[in-house]
Amino acid sequence: MKKVLLFFSALFLAFIPLGSAPIYAGPFKIDNLIGIFLALFLLLFLMIRPAVRKDDSFLLFFAVLYFFWLFVSVITSPEPVYSFKRYLIIGGYAFIAFLLPRVLTMEVPLLSRLVFIFGFVSACIIWISYAILGMPSWGRMTIPTWHNGSFKYFPEGWGSSADPNMLGFGLLLSLLFGMTFFTERKVLSFAVVFIVVSAAFLTFSRTALFSIIISLLLSLVVYLFTKRPFKFKRPKFDYFVYFFLGTSLIIIFYLYLPVIEFVNRAYQKGMAVRFNLYEEVIANWIEKENSVLTGVGFNMARVIKDPHNIYVTALHDSGIVGLVLLFIFMGLLFLACLRVKKEWLCFLCLLIFFYIAAGGMAYWHTKTFWASVMFIQFIYVYDRMKFRLENSHTPV
Repeated sequence: MKKVLLFFSALFLAFIPLGSAPIYAGPFKIDNLIGIFLALFLLLFLMIRPAVRKDDSFLLFFAVLYFFWLFVSVITSPEPVYSFKRYLIIGGYAFIAFLLPRVLTMEVPLLSRLVFIFGFVSACIIWISYAILGMPSWGRMTIPTWHNGSFKYFPEGWGSSADPNMLGFGLLLSLLFGMTFFTERKVLSFAVVFIVVSAAFLTFSRTALFSIIISLLLSLVVYLFTKRPFKFKRPKFDYFVYFFLGTSLIIIFYLYLPVIEFVNRAYQKGMAVRFNLYEEVIANWIEKENSVLTGVGFNMARVIKDPHNIYVTALHDSGIVGLVLLFIFMGLLFLACLRVKKEWLCFLCLLIFFYIAAGGMAYWHTKTFWASVMFIQFIYVYDRMKFRLENSHTPV
């Protein structure tokens, strides 16, 4: 039974670097069906074998409290049926993110390697598409859509292919988690890092590029202040060096792409549009009666005017209380990263945390956010289990 759970988990993780590619089985998206099957099978597994590794119950408590408050915002929403459907989707992702790492703790190294491979496969699809199609000017590579029995690009406009932001974000996220336990040859590792990072650049995702830069800087600062520096054990340290080297080479390569147009859209048009969205959403939140504490209603910001910001969205939808609970939850997640014993794993946890925290300022997608939480939980729970095994003769 555990092998079946592992199989569905692998399928679920495969779609993260694919940007939840729009592949349909009739009216249903394949990745959504996989998520539903995984959540149901995980629930069944826990009913049959209820033993779950309990780590950091304080984080779990605030996660439950946060979701309780989100349910309050569902009740007060002007469209409660729609809000409840979105609430169930987020609840499903969170359920998987917290419980799967505690059920598949021993399989973390395998899942990490699989994610690394999935990222490479997704990157190859993007590069092959780029070689065949080419994308001039502000062209952005994405994953083709399964449309009328075949794979096609943009059969019904941009909305009919994987969102480039989610695709770029998922590619780099798969790399961060995939580097955790991937121990193949150094040359192969460098090649994979180079291909995945360059594919992320081809998506022209401002969010992914902005987030990874902020994540790298903040993680280095926090790590150097909280851990003894330069204690990475080989060969893991080599992967860290390769990641920065690969990123630097891609930046040089990227100068030959339409970088002027990219900068213009990212820092002039893009930021101006985002700030206007923030102002409109916050103004709508202030205007509504009794919305200061409870918010306008769960997921209503994305219906009224999507602000592309997790924090502004939380303030609008669930009020000040919801925003505070979100900050507490993320603060506890940050502390969980710092509690990871192994230095390389601690650093990767920090990278993933700051990656999603920074990405939340410019973009929001349910699956990538909770996938990041899941990856941190995978590393955290696995690290604590290994620490207990190495320092105790009692079974874990």
